[in-house]
Amino acid sequence: MTNSIQALVSGEKEKEYGKATVSMSACAGFWDMALKRMGFIRATPLTSREACLLMILFKCSRDLGKNKQDNITDIQGYAHIIDLITKEEVK
Repeated sequence: MTNSIQALVSGEKEKEYGKATVSMSACAGFWDMALKRMGFIRATPLTSREACLLMILFKCSRDLGKNKQDNITDIQGYAHIIDLITKEEVK
């Protein structure tokens, strides 16, 4: 992961939105609740890692519609957040 992506996730974006791992955990909870309300029942709640993977797919879909470097940067950012989540789970 490049230093610029690490700085973006842990610097600028963290100041703006808070810690990325906490944000993705909240996102997973909201999505899990919404999916259940729509009738999609899962055996286990959606995880933060899965929420990141879904965001990567969303960014891929967006980039297929219009190639933009911002989409690729976001994909790298979500991949970095997965790495942070994994490191937190190991602790």
